[in-house]
Amino acid sequence: MRNFIFGAIILFYFSGNPLIDVKYLAIETLTEDINTREYDEIAPCVSPDGQTLYFTRVGYPVFDKTLVEKGVDVSQSYGDYDYEHYLSNIYSILAGKKIHNPFQSSFNQDIWVARSIDREFDKVEHPGFPLNNALPNSVSTIDPTNQDLIVINQFVEGGGMRKGFSKVGRDDQGNWIFPEPIEINNYHNSGPDVNVTMSTDGKVMVMALERNDSYGKSDLYVSFKSKTGNWTTPRNLGRKINSPFSEATPHLSEDMRTLYFSSERGRKGSDIFVQTRLDDTWSNWTAPKKFTSPINSSADDSHPYFNEATGYLYFTSKRNGSSDIFRVQITKAKPKGIAVKTQIIDESTSVAIKANVIIKRKNYTESLNTYDGFFNLNLMEGERCLVTIEKEGYFDFQKEIVMNEKAQIEGGDYFLMLNLKPIETGSRFTLKAIQFKQSEAVVLMQSYSALDKLSSFLKRNKDVHIQIAGHTDNVGNKKALMFLSQDRAETIKKYLIEKGIDSKRLETIGFGGDFPLNDNSTEKLRAKNRRVEIIISNDGKTTLNNGDGE
Repeated sequence: MRNFIFGAIILFYFSGNPLIDVKYLAIETLTEDINTREYDEIAPCVSPDGQTLYFTRVGYPVFDKTLVEKGVDVSQSYGDYDYEHYLSNIYSILAGKKIHNPFQSSFNQDIWVARSIDREFDKVEHPGFPLNNALPNSVSTIDPTNQDLIVINQFVEGGGMRKGFSKVGRDDQGNWIFPEPIEINNYHNSGPDVNVTMSTDGKVMVMALERNDSYGKSDLYVSFKSKTGNWTTPRNLGRKINSPFSEATPHLSEDMRTLYFSSERGRKGSDIFVQTRLDDTWSNWTAPKKFTSPINSSADDSHPYFNEATGYLYFTSKRNGSSDIFRVQITKAKPKGIAVKTQIIDESTSVAIKANVIIKRKNYTESLNTYDGFFNLNLMEGERCLVTIEKEGYFDFQKEIVMNEKAQIEGGDYFLMLNLKPIETGSRFTLKAIQFKQSEAVVLMQSYSALDKLSSFLKRNKDVHIQIAGHTDNVGNKKALMFLSQDRAETIKKYLIEKGIDSKRLETIGFGGDFPLNDNSTEKLRAKNRRVEIIISNDGKTTLNNGDGE
């Protein structure tokens, strides 16, 4: 970070004073990995723990070119010239005027992500489709209830875009899923500005829109989530908030009382203002107060986003020419949980390795790349999460991590080491959670998740061949049990082939009850013997070790 001034004070609101004096505050321009010299960076959105920053880069030549029309990605089917011409026509329709260079157009917007891995925002990522495509993409806010991203516009999987907002979450593997439209009753917006912020409880949205009842240009509106899941017709927040000028880029504080926004009132260009809600009507507010320098400047200042965990107010400003992202600490930090530094190492060499990490919490799943083998895991006291680590050449790792009452992580104070086991020929593991219909070779639906993980493992490790070994308990005719175990192994092979795994990489064998893990003396022990084991071979010649399985 580049520090212009150092220090921070808590803001005080002086009665009757329309300004908030912040001249002694420290202002920072975010790193050059985030802010470019030639292009605009706008719309900072920060995760509740302050560790992840989402922002939008505009007119940048490196963007996701995916453009689906009638189910076909024209970026793959058109040549470079035809694609540029086609995209130019689409942007021209959106702009209402001719766009000659679509790549430098303001409609070329992609979402970027900066994560704090070893230092603050030291790793910048550019997600691909479906989070980004060739149409305008921007994160407006984060749903605090499940960490879904709320993005501008609504997208159709077969191609096309509508005005409005969508939410984007992750699947169980940590991958972004296709944007799902947010249904708002009687939604329309006739102006160029569009933004939204969401309350901490996920029940209120404040939007910047230009509608028939707007006082001038863009105004701020409120909408409430109904019991059906739809959102109510946007209601103008009234003259205490809105003016004949443009009000835009709203952000609501975590206590749902303080509203930050930008406005063009009083001059050409925009400044950042603050107002406080006085009751639950969403129509009674304090008088607007404007930040002094260094938050506001003679250039456009907008997109305020306050993060309570760090006490930083993030915002966008054009004071350096192009639009950049700045931040300033306006209150004391209120950390969200304990930051646990976590390291991934190769079990055989004890060397740190980079890998893909999936963190599944109670209400949401997140995914990140560790780059140097380290990542930060923020946990509240008593919180638990499931960490899955995937890397080519290694077995998948999974561990439930719990922050205990003494605010210490299991295994040590604020530091955790996770060991990945390299794939070796002859290694074996049991497919847990695989269930069949009784006495049949039919996999039950609840087992599909485990089989999908095996399929994903094989797709990441294309040189790995496996033997699928079926085992039963000792109850029944020995010959029948042998056939049953073979049929069950074949069923799993068929499932993997349907998932795109080459049949040449899959071998099956049934052992019936010949290799139990125990003496079958109780039903609990017999259940452990009814299992499917996977034996690894990198050369296609699987060697079975008949010793105890894991």
